[in-house]
Formats: sequence, C-alpha cells, structure tokens
Amino acid sequence: MRIGAFMVLATLLGGCKLDSLGEPIVVPDVEREFYIDLWENLYPESRELVFKIETVQAQDCENATISYNLNRTGNTVKLSLNAISTPEDCQQGPAQIFASAPTGRLNGGLYTMKVDLKNTVFNEGQLTVTGDAYFLDMNTDYGFIFRHKSLLRVPEQAYWGYLPYETPEQEDRANDFINDLQGSSIQQNFLVGYYGYFSVEPDTRVSIHENSLEGVSYKSFLFKYEGSGANIRQQINAFRLLHGAESVHVLNSKGETW
Repeated sequence: MRIGAFMVLATLLGGCKLDSLGEPIVVPDVEREFYIDLWENLYPESRELVFKIETVQAQDCENATISYNLNRTGNTVKLSLNAISTPEDCQQGPAQIFASAPTGRLNGGLYTMKVDLKNTVFNEGQLTVTGDAYFLDMNTDYGFIFRHKSLLRVPEQAYWGYLPYETPEQEDRANDFINDLQGSSIQQNFLVGYYGYFSVEPDTRVSIHENSLEGVSYKSFLFKYEGSGANIRQQINAFRLLHGAESVHVLNSKGETW
C-alpha cells in the first residue's frame, strides 16, 4: 500500500508550527486498491446488507482471494481489508478478484461506519438505514472507490425480470408476456435509483444489472403482486414450455428465482 506522499508530507511538517496557517493539514496520497459497492441479500424471512469488494487492478492469479474482517459492535460497523492472498497453485490471470462481506440484519437507524486498509489507512463515516434505503456518507475514502453510496431496498412483494430477444417477433412476444404477467399486479410507483439487482431510470425504464446482459437486447419488467405467486409461476412455466427455459428470467423480493 503506497502512502508515500503522506509520509513525506508528515515528515516535512513534523515539529513545525505554522501559526499563520493553524494546524498542519495532512492529505494522504493513497492508491485506490478496491472498489466497494452496496448490495442487499434477500431471503424469504429476512435481508442483510452486503459490501461487495473488487480489486481495482487485475491480479496475476485468477484464484487469488481478498482477506477481510467485518465486525459489528453496537452501532459501529467496521470493515477491514487486509491483503490480497495468492495461493500456491496460482491459476495465471490477469483477473479481477471479488469478495462479499455480509453485515447481517441491520435495524433502522444510524451507524458509525469504519473502513480500514491493511490497518494502515483509516476512514470513517456514517451509515443510515431506513425502511427504503441504505445511505453511506464517508468523511474520507482513502484507498477505496465506492461505486454507489446509496442503495434503495427492493419493496416487499416486488417481482422483476427480463426476456432477451433477437428478432422483432421475439420482442413482440416478450411485450405480450409482460402485459399478461402484470395484469394482476398492484399499481406501484417505484423510487428512481439503484436497487442493486436493477435500477429504475427517470423515464421509469428498468435496467437489469447482470453481466450476461452486456450487449444483449432485452425487455424488462418490475411490479408488485399480492398473491402467493402461484399464478406467476404457472405463467412462467407455460411460456417456457413453448419458448425454452432461457426465454424468461424472474426474481422476487424473497430471493426466489425462476
């Protein structure tokens, strides 16, 4: 971890009293080592906030791992990234390395958020948890790049998904299926923003966040449904019998997928 400029500046200013400027201001020059993003794991009866971690630079071994610790003490959440570990049976890269650090279930309220790098670089801020979203407000972010600092929570009873298509005929078929699927849905105005699994754009369009969709044309949908989901499953199964298993992808707020 390079903090050379910080050390140089600290040395230059050490022992010096600048009355005209007040206390010396030390600004560390820390290489950005990791991306951090917010995510929420969905389960039938609970949810949990997850910090998704990714190396900024590609690593030499595809099977390298990110060593981290995540601790919760009272209303303090502390994420410490320790090292990138290279195994003896290195599978030659280059490759981005990923890790997921779950926090467990967080009650609504304010939390002190600490993010440390190799026990050398320290950042602190505030994590706000509400019924609708998580908000991260960091005083500093030395060593990290936060992809998103706010995450909207998927509403209860929400269903979303997509249908890939290649031809105009498949596109029309996807539109017809979505209209049928949403026939018994609840009228719902979803907040514009990033939900992890998808984003709601200002024009109400739904963008699905899956790497497999890069360069693929697809029709997406998002709605709320009060029932058990049996009718939805029947519609999905009937559609797949006619058009194949990969013709439609559906997820819901309980973490279920079809």
